[in-house]
Amino acid sequence: MVEIMGQLVEDRAVAFGATTLYVNAAETALGFYHGTGWVDHVWDPAELVSIAVNATQMRKVL
Repeated sequence: MVEIMGQLVEDRAVAFGATTLYVNAAETALGFYHGTGWVDHVWDPAELVSIAVNATQMRKVL
């Protein structure tokens, strides 16, 4: 079910013309993201504050 939702998000992003998705992933979600083609990619360390302080920045090229 989670993989289906991820594909729906990707399809919608492509429909809007997006070519890349970005996420601040929680440590507990890294396995999911790595398993579905996301890669670690730091784009703005300033975002990693508050609840995202331990997050990993990732991207997925569509």
